[in-house]
Parts: sequence; structure tokens; C-alpha cells
Amino acid sequence: MAGLVLALVGLPSAAPASADDPEPAPTHSLSVSGPGVSSYPAFDPAVTRYAATTTEESDGTLEVTATTTDPDGVVLVDGAPVTGPTTVEDLAEGEEVSVLIEDKGGTRAYSVIYLPADFPTLEVTVPAAEGSAVADGAVLLTLSRWVAPGSQFEAAIDSHGVPLWVDVPEFGSSMDFKPLPDGGYSIFRRPSNDLDASATALRLDASLEVVESHTTVGLEHTDAHDIVWNDDGSVYISAYEPDPESGLVDAIVQHVAPDGTVLWEWNSADHDLVDETVWTNDTDYAHLNSIQVMEDGDILLSFRHLSAVLKVARTAHDGFASGDIVWRLGGRRSDFTFPDDPDGTGPCAQHTAYEQPDGTILIFDNGSWEGSTPLCVDQADPLGPVVDRRFSRVLGLSLDEDTMEASVVENHQVDGRFAVFAGSAERLPGGTTLVGWASSTAATASELGADGEVLWEVRNVASAGGPPYFTYRAAYADFPDAIAPTIDAAPETSAPLRLGARVEMLHRCADRGGSSLLSCEATAPPSTLQPGEQSVDVVAVDGAGNRSERSIAYEVADSRADLWLGGGTGRDVVGGSLGPQTATSRTDGRRTRVAFHVDHDAAIADRVTLGATLRGDTDAFRLLWKAGGKDVGRQVRRGTYRPRVRADEVDDLRLVVVPRRSAGRRDVVRVVLEARAALGSGGRDRVRLRARG
Repeated sequence: MAGLVLALVGLPSAAPASADDPEPAPTHSLSVSGPGVSSYPAFDPAVTRYAATTTEESDGTLEVTATTTDPDGVVLVDGAPVTGPTTVEDLAEGEEVSVLIEDKGGTRAYSVIYLPADFPTLEVTVPAAEGSAVADGAVLLTLSRWVAPGSQFEAAIDSHGVPLWVDVPEFGSSMDFKPLPDGGYSIFRRPSNDLDASATALRLDASLEVVESHTTVGLEHTDAHDIVWNDDGSVYISAYEPDPESGLVDAIVQHVAPDGTVLWEWNSADHDLVDETVWTNDTDYAHLNSIQVMEDGDILLSFRHLSAVLKVARTAHDGFASGDIVWRLGGRRSDFTFPDDPDGTGPCAQHTAYEQPDGTILIFDNGSWEGSTPLCVDQADPLGPVVDRRFSRVLGLSLDEDTMEASVVENHQVDGRFAVFAGSAERLPGGTTLVGWASSTAATASELGADGEVLWEVRNVASAGGPPYFTYRAAYADFPDAIAPTIDAAPETSAPLRLGARVEMLHRCADRGGSSLLSCEATAPPSTLQPGEQSVDVVAVDGAGNRSERSIAYEVADSRADLWLGGGTGRDVVGGSLGPQTATSRTDGRRTRVAFHVDHDAAIADRVTLGATLRGDTDAFRLLWKAGGKDVGRQVRRGTYRPRVRADEVDDLRLVVVPRRSAGRRDVVRVVLEARAALGSGGRDRVRLRARG
């Protein structure tokens, strides 16, 4: 995780020069490098987010170089002022590095997202023009090489192709990443790249955390093509269920309540759809790939291997029983004609079909290859041979249920692109259409205007080890950053801190929600002036206002005075936990000198109080206390001698014991010298000395 200590108040662009200030605004540069590292897009001061593509050898490390032409400008990388290339280590996949430039032009913030190894470069080949109708949001992708070996990625990208958020599934593969009306998201994940493997539908909250999961009930399989999450908590979910009696794979749709009760079930086997298949060489005769609850409550289902879209009665109405097919749009038994379809096929191997608010049906109409298994139906001869159509299109159909005509209101192709399978078309709020090109890897996603013009487009550049990645679908989302920054903070050492020590709190914050980290700081400097367990609060805030706070505990060791006799005579135990030091000195009628030494455990200077008490034949001896050549006897006897003892230094106190003439060999004076620290809890130490005549 990258350490970040950064505070911003705004992100203004460089100020333009004026008549009063003809000096041009400073210019900036930003680049990243490292083992196996590349970056995109090319630096542009107007672009604030960049992506660093990586390999396994990148090992969470980036070298960041940022400059300003302002000689007085300041560049900060992860909050630290730098003057040249700076190495940022221990980056996690999807984590961002913050770059701040402060100069005469104002304050400008940039960020670089550290991508998972082998995540492809996403190149915007058609940038959004200023003032265009391109939607201001994110595009959700599930990037993979389908059944080929390789990494799988889930990502939400901005208009420059830079991920706002990226993740690597812990297992297998992902499909159908899309937003939900409540601000959360939906995605399917399955344990392998095996297309026959059963999947789990996951509901994610706004911060992309799993909050709910669903599979089909009582079936072997759960399909990953599509799911409908209803406001009441129920879901429409599907399966490709093998039938041991027929040997076929049936398409089953279940309406499942939150408690797991199956409220409704529909099975393609009940409707003789195998007779309508255009995929005669496979047991998967229907291949359901999209589900929608229509405005009138019926269910709209798209079947690739029927080249048809079916409306199914959810409840009985107008003479239809629940589960009856109300109509077929396309395929061998289409209830509608296509009088103005220039290709004469209607839907062909389509992948999504959704009713729009105006009642039209919007279809990503894949088309079909030529050869032994074309999938298109010639609507002039629907029961005749299937035909090919080697291009994909966005098809809009207006249905007249009186004349049973399907009129083409939209028919957009882009450069003859042909997505053999998968893909999507989604109408956006502003009237544009987002296209996910899936297996047509000339582009990953495009946004089309009402006339079919490409307003914005992104593609992924083939990375080492395989062909380009593609996305199962592309979905639009507002994608507000709801992911709070994370905090990893601690003192510079895990050992108890010395009283009074200067200690740095290492702030280590990370952000991966797309709005960039703005600050990561302690609310106050860590204090070590009191012993015991202490704490300091660290707060991280990102550009969306998401805030995280963490209280970091640390231990401050108490400080005790340590007193001992010169030469280490006797027992010397700091604090006297095993008893004070005791020594005996014989004067033999002569003047005797004793040296006491004192220090303490604190990391700063302390005024250690020294005081002596005398017992025994005190009249037989004269005691002189000296420190630095000065007589300090009065202070020592009163207990008011307080030398300033610096950290990690030793102060000396000397005692001269002079026997008086009246002193005999049996006379004894007992001296107890006590040292008490001023800092902390005032820990004490004692030395006992016996002097005999």
C-alpha cells in the first residue's frame, strides 16, 4: 500500500495569462516507469487520471516523475515533496498513486492507478468531442479471452479508458457486470472458464462488496447470461439444464423469491422449440441469452439458437395461460413480418433484446458466419435453408400488434464489424447507444449517436501472451465513488516507545474508488509524554468525500531513574524490583570517596531528584556531597537536588565520608540515596551505603 499524507482544497486548472500578468502559465509533465510498466493515455494536463499497466515482475513498484516549469513550484508524490523520480512501493492491484503539483497556476492533482498484471491497454480511438452527447459516466466491462487461458478482469472505465475501479476475480471468470437501480451492481461469477460451469449471481453494494447471491433452485445449472433483480427482492434467473431423457439442454427461467421459493418456472422443453432451432448440430437448441420483465408484466426472452425473441405470458391474460408464448419476433415461426428490413432476416443469432420506454425493441443483432452452420432465417422462406449474414448491427424494431409488422426504426453497422457471439446494445439516458462488441475485438465498446455515428470508442491493445481481450457485454453506470479509503498506520516501530521520544506515525492509506485520495493524516502528532497505552486518530478522505478514520494504539514505556555505585558494586536493579543496591565501605579512619551515577530511561532530558537519608552514628562522620566541583550537600540532605540529566547520558554525584576523631571502629553510618525521575510515573531507584569507622 502506498503511504499518503496529502491535503487538497481544490483542483483548479492552470490559470491563463492576463494583461496584468503576461507570464505564461506553468506546464506540467507526468510519467511512470518500472519493470514491466507502461502507462496510458499520453500525458495531457487536462487529463487527471492515468493507468499503469504491469506484469508480474512489476512487483507493486512504480517510479513516478512529475515536473512543473515553475521554478518555485512544488511536486508531491503521495504527499511527500520530491525533486526528481520517486519510487513508490508495495502497491496493491487497483491502488492509486497521488501526484500533486502546486505552482503559480494553482493546485493540480493527478492520479495513477496500478493495474493488475497483464491488464490490457485500453486505447480510446474516438475521443468524445467537446459538447457531444456522450454520456458522462463509466463503462462496466468483464475482460477476458473467453475460453482461452488468461487473466480475467472486472473494471469500470472512464472516458479515457482508465479504470476507475478494477478487480481480478478470485476464481474463474465473470460475466454481465451491470448497475442496479438502488446504486449497487450485479455480476455473475463462476469457478472456471468452462462455459458449462454453473455460475452464481451476485448483488454488490455501492462499494462493490457482495451483499447477496442467487442460484437456480432444484436445478443442476445456473446460467450467467442475464438476471433480473426486482424491487421486491425476487429475481428472474435461468439455467441451461440437461435433460437426461431427451439428451438435450433446455432453457429454464425461474422467478425466485428472496426466501428461495420458486414463484414461477418456464421451460423451453414445454413448447417444442427444438423444432424451431437453427443450430441443428448441438444439444443446446435454444441458447437463452437475455431476460427482461416488460412494461405489461410479461417476460421478453432472447434465444440465439432460435434467432428469435419471444414474449412469454407471466400471468394469464387475453386468452393466454401463464407461460404461453404470446408472440415470436424472428426465427422460423415469427409472428411478425419485416417489410422494411434490408437484409430480410429479422434478428439473427442476436445476443440482447430489450423493450425500450417507447415500446420499441432494441437488439444487438450479431449475424452469422457462412459455411456449414449459418444461423439466420430468410423471412421470405422461414422454413427453408438457413442463411449467413457476416456483420453485426444495432437493430431497433417498432412492433405493430394489429398488422403484426416489425418496422425497422434503427439499423446501425460500424465498419462491417462482426461479433460472432456475445455483445450488447444499451440505450443511454441522453439518447445515445452503448455497444459492447464482445468477440469483434476491433473495438471493445462504442457509443453511437442517433444516426449511428461513433461518438466515442475504446479498444484494447493485444497484450503479451495472447489475442486482445474482449468484454461479454458493456454497461453504462454513473459509478459514483462509494469506496472509502483504507488506512494502515502505525508508529515507526512496534516496540514500546521511550518516554518523550520523537516518533513518526507512518500513514499508509489507499484509495481504489476512482475519485483519488485527497488526504491521509493524523489528527494530532503522536505524544509520548505520558507512559502507558496511547492512541492517535488517522483520517483519510477521497475526492468523493468518502472518509475513513482509524485509531492507532501505541505503547509508551515508563521512565525510571537508575542509580548505581561506581564499579557496579552490589546489586543494581532499575526501579528496585529485586531490591536496591547495597554496598559497604570501611573508612579505616581515613577519608573515603564514593561515586554515585544516575541516568534514566526517557528520550529527553529529565530533572532527576536526588535525596539522602542518614541513620546510625551520624555524629561520628562528616559527609560531603559534591557535584561538578560544587558542594550540594544541603540540597541532597533536603531532597531538593535536581540535576538535569540528558537522555542517554550519566550524571555523577560524589560522596566524601570523613571520620571524625571520635569515630571508632564500631561506628557505622547508613546512607540511603534515592533517585526519582520527574517524567512519567516518577519511577525511583535506591542505593544503600554503610560506612564503618
